[in-house]
Amino acid sequence: MYTRGMVEDFDPTTIEDERLRQVFITLMNLSSEKERRESKSHHKATKQAQIRIDRVEVVKADPCRLPIDALFKGYEEVTVQDIEFRTENIRFRKEKYSSPSNQRTYLAEMPAGYQGQFGPGVRAWVLALYYASGMSEPKILGLLQTVGMSISAGQLSDLLIKDQGRFHTESAGVVKAGLKSALVAASRQHRHQSQWHQRAVSYPL
Repeated sequence: MYTRGMVEDFDPTTIEDERLRQVFITLMNLSSEKERRESKSHHKATKQAQIRIDRVEVVKADPCRLPIDALFKGYEEVTVQDIEFRTENIRFRKEKYSSPSNQRTYLAEMPAGYQGQFGPGVRAWVLALYYASGMSEPKILGLLQTVGMSISAGQLSDLLIKDQGRFHTESAGVVKAGLKSALVAASRQHRHQSQWHQRAVSYPL
């Protein structure tokens, strides 16, 4: 099982899938967002200018409320931040070919990052919510099911411990380094305790 500290040491640039990498980086940054907000002064105008606009929607005035001589003077812009968390279920239709001479069937390969029943976006959210944000498995499961995803507790656990490729490889290196450090520390502590015991025996009260 991997810990939050291991995820903090993980290099997200090793994730080949762009979508998974961006989601992972975004959620990793959430844990330090509060500290950044507290350390900076609040300037509403500056923050508004930094907000990325995803779509522009024109709000038309109700003609019934306008007088006859009303003249159009352009627009007054208001930026509203919102978030959308929904499923994106994809049905892939993989091309299938058959070769009579080879007596073999050929199937198109799935796009990079797609393996099993859940896509890279789901895996990225689950990993980041669990390891970076410290969210429990039951709460993550409830969140995913609330937005309409068909997923069981067992499948969620598999997403956390199976088929993570580069993530697992990098984390394994962190684990190995951590174990080595722990063994060295334990060895030093054991030697210190042994030396203290020998001195206590040699010089009884």
